[in-house]
Amino acid sequence: MHCQTSTLSLITQRKGNFVVQLKATQKKLFEQVKQQFAFAYDSDKLHEYTQTNQWHGRIEKRTVMQINAELPNELKAKWPTIRTFIEVASERTKNNVTHCRSRWYVSSLPLNAEQAAQAIRLHWGIENQLHWVLDVVFREDELLIKAPDGAAHVALFNRVALGVIKQHKGKQDSIASKRRRAA
Repeated sequence: MHCQTSTLSLITQRKGNFVVQLKATQKKLFEQVKQQFAFAYDSDKLHEYTQTNQWHGRIEKRTVMQINAELPNELKAKWPTIRTFIEVASERTKNNVTHCRSRWYVSSLPLNAEQAAQAIRLHWGIENQLHWVLDVVFREDELLIKAPDGAAHVALFNRVALGVIKQHKGKQDSIASKRRRAA
């Protein structure tokens, strides 16, 4: 989901809500969110939730921090539906080497830190599942494509094909079986 005013406006017009990652391309909003977190780190306005997972020889610690959105009038006029700012600080350790990074999100919901963590993890679970299906069923990782836009075109066609296969109401088969029968 892209953090664009038109996209977020459309979502809320249709009675939906959003939690979207904020990128530096939205410079003014991005800087405002980072600045508000800088002021909130040592205050009671900041709510935190920490998760630690260990698997495949690595330890990953995610600290989700949430504050209520307070935007100056100029930004509030442009982003009227944003209610919550979220920062996810990730610390990943593997072979005694630690990498840290932070990501920022905005939401139309009045989420607490734990709810924000669940929403973000749910998104990544869906995203990872989609990539797993595309890799297993369409063998995307095995493709040798040399054209500059070739991989993007193949990925687009595979996603369209996956959507068509999932909508098929016939025999209850796996996605791979339906794809083979259609070929």
